[in-house]
Amino acid sequence: MAKEDYGQLAKEVVEAVGGKENIISVTNCMTRLRFVLKDDSVPDKEQVGAIKGVKGVMNQGGQYQVIIGTHVSEVVKFVKKEAGVSEDGKADVNKEDYHIVKKDSLWNRFFKVISGCIMPMIGPMIAGGI
Repeated sequence: MAKEDYGQLAKEVVEAVGGKENIISVTNCMTRLRFVLKDDSVPDKEQVGAIKGVKGVMNQGGQYQVIIGTHVSEVVKFVKKEAGVSEDGKADVNKEDYHIVKKDSLWNRFFKVISGCIMPMIGPMIAGGI
């Protein structure tokens, strides 16, 4: 995909997920744009997936994930600009809109803390032969 197409792709993706008024934050990983949306029911999975340049869509862990490919690091710059999101990935959201972001249950938060503590130790444990 040519670099000049990234702007059009960004515009179509932002529009398909409900526009910049539905976006709380956007980040990326190796191949995906990860949106935190005010309302996850707004985007139509088929409509987003039909956009040229989008390889797939997932809705997991409170994030709406749009699979772009390895050039996502270039596309996210255009998406942030199109969505009016700052460089840290957060949109200018009113304080009353923060309650929209779903809180994890106590059980999920407990396991996130445990896995966050154990994951960094796995490498040294393997290296130590434990």
